[in-house]
Amino acid sequence: MCCKKLASDEPTSWKTILHYLKPVGGKLILGCNFDVKMLPIKLPPFYENCLKCFSKCSVATNQSVELTDDINTTLQTIIWNNKLICIDGKPVFFKTLAEKGILRVGDLISENNELITKHKVRELNLTPLERLGSL
Repeated sequence: MCCKKLASDEPTSWKTILHYLKPVGGKLILGCNFDVKMLPIKLPPFYENCLKCFSKCSVATNQSVELTDDINTTLQTIIWNNKLICIDGKPVFFKTLAEKGILRVGDLISENNELITKHKVRELNLTPLERLGSL
């Protein structure tokens, strides 16, 4: 219930958890297949428990666990904070790419059904420093 209220746009004072979630994308985390223990943040116990419970019931978690041949489900999978998509065993979140609209697996596929390459990433108008941090 807490996470449902958190996802809403209604302003409430207890939404201070968003401060803790900024490094992992804020509300975006609620659409991710995350494991609270793997996130690079430290949460107060109440919020940690809320997110643990949420992740157990999350549609994102259930879709990732299911074995499916549905390409549309795969393309809609959020890349960031995904416990199944890791670098050096840790889930990642690149704020700059997320802000540029690269959120899901499908966002990495071009209109020609080709994987977006470094050249395509350059078209996102990233600074050299942002490119280094995201490639």
